[in-house]
Amino acid sequence: MFFVPYGPFDIREVVESENRFRKKDFWETVEARPDYKGLSWANGLYIFSIKFGSNFKPWYVGKTCSRYGFSQEVFQPHKIRHYRKVCKKNRGSPHLHLIAKVEGQRGNFCRASGRSDKQIDAVESYLIGMALAHNPKLRNNKKTSFFKYLDIEGVIGPKYDGRPRDDARTLKNVLGIQL
Repeated sequence: MFFVPYGPFDIREVVESENRFRKKDFWETVEARPDYKGLSWANGLYIFSIKFGSNFKPWYVGKTCSRYGFSQEVFQPHKIRHYRKVCKKNRGSPHLHLIAKVEGQRGNFCRASGRSDKQIDAVESYLIGMALAHNPKLRNNKKTSFFKYLDIEGVIGPKYDGRPRDDARTLKNVLGIQL
């Protein structure tokens, strides 16, 4: 399983505009880069975030496992509504990261298949957990309850007052979680 990140892409014009040609312009700009050729039709994951200063805050994690790839998934009307609601309540500019599944030794973008769908789905769950840890107000509804209710005292879950027990600090070290 190999994935390659692309972006961030500033999507302010697409989110703010009612003009359907903004989406087309966006994908033409992406495809114009030689190393991004075919990315709009690739399958994988995407993360919508708000950039404020040099920091990004994730607000939505999604996937695409279809023959149309990113171009038909990331700007669907209900996704744009999510993006707009977030933009209204938060300062900063909307951005998109695309994480394409790559296969083969040539590094071709992955097309839809049963095997790749399962792999992309697993990575989506993982990224939702990571994004939720960074932003508890993540707009995803699916696949969040496990991460919201998982609690390993002093390691993962609600923060406890006081210093974590040595047991928890050691486990955090083992897992590479910042102390």
